[in-house]
Amino acid sequence: MCLFAASCGNRHNSATDELMQANALALEQSVDMYNDKTETDNLLVLDRAEIDLGDLPLGEEREAKISATNNTDKSIVILTAATSCSCTKVEWSKKPILAGESTDLVVKFAAETEGVFFKKVAITHSAASRPISFTIRGAVIKKRKLKLG
Repeated sequence: MCLFAASCGNRHNSATDELMQANALALEQSVDMYNDKTETDNLLVLDRAEIDLGDLPLGEEREAKISATNNTDKSIVILTAATSCSCTKVEWSKKPILAGESTDLVVKFAAETEGVFFKKVAITHSAASRPISFTIRGAVIKKRKLKLG
């Protein structure tokens, strides 16, 4: 299988670029952000390892949810959910996840460049020193023009 990661648009400023580079460097030290192998633990369990966003028209955004379940007998807090690309954002509750409970993470991908994409999201949580991860993939396609009449 061949993976091609479409690059994001060039709408960054130097501060954003520096932050993205620092995030990428930190993630590369603990998670290989460029392969499709996901990192897991038995403490915070994701309901799936991959989100397939399918075909997205260029310039649009797609949102998906992934559920994380606390598989311990203590509360867990999600500390970070990071990706090395600014076209992918993750939102999550900052509240503790009680033992046996679940929470949703919302992933938003902005289709900025045509082509097949593969992104990895690394999640750090309070119960482990190493992150867990999941992937998102899909294809950004040209917008289809509507034919009138």
